[in-house]
Amino acid sequence: MFGSKRRKFRKELSKRCEGCDYEMAKRLVIEKLGAGVLPNELVHLLDKFTKNPCLDTATDLIAYDIKLLAFFELSTPGSIYHMNKKMEE
Repeated sequence: MFGSKRRKFRKELSKRCEGCDYEMAKRLVIEKLGAGVLPNELVHLLDKFTKNPCLDTATDLIAYDIKLLAFFELSTPGSIYHMNKKMEE
């Protein structure tokens, strides 16, 4: 995904993931995907995200597979997962 299409996609994600706790999303992604056998491209994207958890690296992951958006939505304020994790801290 390049140029204006990527910018539009990123802008939409920034709305959907507003307030996302990217460190929480990182822990969730590692917990759910860390032990599996994954395609090399996904491994590369996960590595980039875990080294720098932010909207830009999350955008790359979500562009790879839109289903990964769920990890980031779960890590936003107001989600049940986010509330439970904050209560555990």
